[in-house]
Amino acid sequence: MKRIGLALVLVLMLSPMALAMAKTVDFGPYKVSFDLGAPCSVVVQGPTESEDLAGGKYVVYEANIGSGSNFAKISLMDYNPTITCNLVETDKTYLKYALNTMGCQGVQVSERTIDGIPGALGYALIPPALVQVYYAEYWPDYKQDCGSLRFNILSFFPWDEGTLNLIKSIHVELP
Repeated sequence: MKRIGLALVLVLMLSPMALAMAKTVDFGPYKVSFDLGAPCSVVVQGPTESEDLAGGKYVVYEANIGSGSNFAKISLMDYNPTITCNLVETDKTYLKYALNTMGCQGVQVSERTIDGIPGALGYALIPPALVQVYYAEYWPDYKQDCGSLRFNILSFFPWDEGTLNLIKSIHVELP
């Protein structure tokens, strides 16, 4: 009887940990894994083909991540051909522009290594309720200021309740 009780206690203790295990999402030929550190649901959208103003074609893969009242969106844009520029500086400028365009206050952007690769991370407050938003970007196939895969993370999870884990654990497996 004690063994059954001990087994039940172990099962109950391990159940939340099992729910918080890393998630893997298929984005076409790419596999994206992450761990929020909490149970979450994931809904994948796409792929969707699109074209930029200059006529460059790209494919967008997206997933919405939810847990309770918190929400994040991850997206991977697969450009063809490869984009060449100072990607980290471009990312920082883009994040500042995007957050300011959303009407955010207190915009802060800094360089941050994401998935072992140079990237950028922004933070701001969205009025009127001053909701915290985090916006990150990096290029998973980054090599000498070139890349063709742009990855974005938009998170409304509190920093210590999902966003930090997402930033630290995100990984894109290239084919």
